Amino acid sequence: MTMNETFGACNLSRSIPTTTVNKQQQVNDIKMRDACMIPMNKSQVGSAGTYCDTYSSALPASVAAQLELTDKEFDHEAVMAPSTPQCSWLISFTRALRPTRVLELGTFTGVSALAFYEATKDTQADIISIDVSEKFLKIAQDAFIRHGATDRIRTIQGECLKMLTTLEGEFDLIYIDAANDEYEDYTRFILDHKLLSRHGVILVDDTLHEGSVVEESLLTKMKEEKHPVYVSWADPVHNFNRYAASEARVYTTLLPIFNGVTQIMWKGHNNV
Repeated sequence: MTMNETFGACNLSRSIPTTTVNKQQQVNDIKMRDACMIPMNKSQVGSAGTYCDTYSSALPASVAAQLELTDKEFDHEAVMAPSTPQCSWLISFTRALRPTRVLELGTFTGVSALAFYEATKDTQADIISIDVSEKFLKIAQDAFIRHGATDRIRTIQGECLKMLTTLEGEFDLIYIDAANDEYEDYTRFILDHKLLSRHGVILVDDTLHEGSVVEESLLTKMKEEKHPVYVSWADPVHNFNRYAASEARVYTTLLPIFNGVTQIMWKGHNNV
């Protein structure tokens, strides 16, 4: 969920089969690099984030307050919440989409659910947020009460894949930010059971996994710095990316923003 300096100059060796690189391909690589991200070191990435915050609209008070609480109370776990620029983008995207039903897999402390709540005041969208953690759901629920958001946000505790089987109807926006190793299972179930509406969008977070799906040397570095469970998700995320790109029923775009966001939509009405 955070912008990361490791995305600066990746050679795509993990995700793209090795081929003979001619002069035109080299030109294309340069264009792809520039289109994806600007090469920066860690300090510059932090400065860029601050710059983006400065020149973006201020977050709604409820979102800003819960983000501040999360950063203050949860230290290293706080990275599981969207950053300020990502919250701003989620709000803009949701306002443009104008959903009437929103599904979130992975509540954490409720930051993103509050972002969806604030973004759908015009449409008065119903929001369902699912998380397996009783601890974090309690924190999120307290925030929803504190900010007067319980009228449209409903939380469900349980494993996301199991809880998906209990849902009825379609959703216009589905935000997936739960167990990375179950991304493919979530998406297959959503598509197979038509939980995504005809013009709806699935957003899947963290699909660049700090660059480890792009460049294997970054995975080696990650093993020295990150929790083993998080490191173990690199291959499942890479496999999900391959699945999403090859899924015949949908149109998929992996956006090189934040920690990678994949956007999935139905290809045509015949698939719905």
